[in-house]
Amino acid sequence: ENCTIADYRQLNGVDIIIPSGKSLIINNSIKLLANARIYIMEGGTLTAIKGTGIGDKAGIRLDDRNPLIYNAGRIISNYITIKTGDLYNASTGIIENSNDIQFQQQENGTLTNYGKLHSKNIYGNGRAEDIGTTDSGQQGTINNLCFIDVETEFNIFNLNLASNSSIECDYIIINNTTLRASSILRSRVFGAQNAVWKFVGDATTGRALISSETVEYIHSGGVSINGPIYFETNSYSDKGLNQNGINEYKK
Repeated sequence: ENCTIADYRQLNGVDIIIPSGKSLIINNSIKLLANARIYIMEGGTLTAIKGTGIGDKAGIRLDDRNPLIYNAGRIISNYITIKTGDLYNASTGIIENSNDIQFQQQENGTLTNYGKLHSKNIYGNGRAEDIGTTDSGQQGTINNLCFIDVETEFNIFNLNLASNSSIECDYIIINNTTLRASSILRSRVFGAQNAVWKFVGDATTGRALISSETVEYIHSGGVSINGPIYFETNSYSDKGLNQNGINEYKK
């Protein structure tokens, strides 16, 4: 049956299956611990919209010892925090996140997207204005095999784009990126921190594209591009970093 959880809950070592046509509504927030798993089957829905911000008691949190959320249906949430484990969005899956998806601490949390994902922001520990050194504030890995739409800021440490996949965002900061044939990164503003951009696969199968209206800054280490990647921009203004190592870009 449809189920509503009214209070904050921690799940430890349990499996929850949401079948087609059924829903689980979290009126507060939920934390997945110690191999806890939620499976949302095609036609099922997980809703957690009452969270007030990133933290222990906000929205959906993958927190300890390899928890898993497998989504072949729909996730509707204000906030998702991935400290460890995997948020896996299958080809039929839709994630509608009205605010933030955050990767937290150096725990190798992973978001794998085969379906459709929308979020206002996706980022590591810190936001763009907090980033100092090459990896400060950036955590987590995203494997994208379809389409990710980010309204404002996309700031992640490791990004892998499969062939024919794409990410669109207002402002992109990425450290290590692998682009495969016909994959696209599109943004209004682009910034890179000692980034290594790689192309994997046969060059005859197509090129990858990085498209941005403005390159706002390139870290002093520059950007190393290996492989057939087109980089197009309308304007370039290298603001670099200030003496405190803080990104000068302000929204």
